[in-house]
Amino acid sequence: MNKYIIFLIILIFLLGVSVTSAQTDLQLGARPQGMGGAYVALAYDADAVYWNPAGLSFIYGGDIRFMHWAFEEISQIMVDYLAVSYPFYKGGVGFSWVRQGAELEEGRRGEKSIMSENSFLLSYGLRLSNRISIGTSLNRRVIYSQEGSGAGIGFEFGTLISLVPDIWTLGVVAKNVAANMKNESLDPNLYFGTAFTYGTSDNTHNFTLAADVNTVKDVDGVEGTSLKYAAGLEYMMRLNTFSFAVRGGLGTKNYAVGFGMGINNICIDYAFVMMRENTIGNSHKIGLSFKFGKTSHPASTERKKEQPSTPSTARSDFKLKGQQTDDRIILKWNAVQGSEGYHIFGRITGQDWKKLSNKLVQSTAIALPLSSKGKNVKLELKVRALSNGRYIAESNSVTFN
Repeated sequence: MNKYIIFLIILIFLLGVSVTSAQTDLQLGARPQGMGGAYVALAYDADAVYWNPAGLSFIYGGDIRFMHWAFEEISQIMVDYLAVSYPFYKGGVGFSWVRQGAELEEGRRGEKSIMSENSFLLSYGLRLSNRISIGTSLNRRVIYSQEGSGAGIGFEFGTLISLVPDIWTLGVVAKNVAANMKNESLDPNLYFGTAFTYGTSDNTHNFTLAADVNTVKDVDGVEGTSLKYAAGLEYMMRLNTFSFAVRGGLGTKNYAVGFGMGINNICIDYAFVMMRENTIGNSHKIGLSFKFGKTSHPASTERKKEQPSTPSTARSDFKLKGQQTDDRIILKWNAVQGSEGYHIFGRITGQDWKKLSNKLVQSTAIALPLSSKGKNVKLELKVRALSNGRYIAESNSVTFN
């Protein structure tokens, strides 16, 4: 292919994603791309910095992710992506760095033409309740080329709503809010996503189906606002510290397949993207992630689900005391550092544990009414402490006759 044609394609690619609203459609991350770019309602890891900052409120430990994007036909284009997230104050913080670059040698002397854009995102996600989270990001972009340089800034806002806990989620993201580049304003984009996840009770097998729709303006020669879509699916299997996933998806202009493998805290993901229109050709996305700190399942590359509601009988993390009167049982326990509230569990001796509190108990004491039926059985009670929607500690059990 003629060098000048290659350079023109590179120029269109870089300027197109930098100066127009299409910049927000890079679909970064090997796992998201393997699902066709449907990830707005699934971003519960460091990729949430790019996809939906509200997802940072669900992280349970540190997460570092790196992705390299390689093109088959145009090797001169390079895209690299780094994201880091960590829990912080009822939610999580994150940072990402995206570098897009191109380099072309021209003429007999091999003079190089270089273009690059660096995008820096600083994000925070906050959990408002067990079902609603919000997030925001500050985006700083810097462009360099021999034809001229420039910079811009913008904001992003996202939300996640859990319609059915651990099964059905909705996500909404607004990008390029109050954004500019080289003193020119950018049109905001809206992203809508939904995801369904079904897993076996032991979390060994998980099936996920996701779909996104987003608005774009004045791109691909179409004036006004138009819609782009993405849909994907994933099957993930976990066996002790090993995990394996296969993925597939499609978007407005591409098809994608991918897979992922994880051992302990390290995961490798890969996606192959096939373009419907032969513009920049097919491409490969390779991702590497590493989790550190507290993680409920270190080999997983998706959000950690809340532990089952059946308390363990093998451990006791804080002290529970109880007193019985004629018509009630009074429970008192030690405060657990970092807890956002407590749930009360009870059972008739020999039966399964059941959660007795519909809402989180904010104090360290509670009075439970005692029915006439409860006076004739042996009743056991426990308390569990929660943080970020996950049980972090459990009391001893107390028994009442």
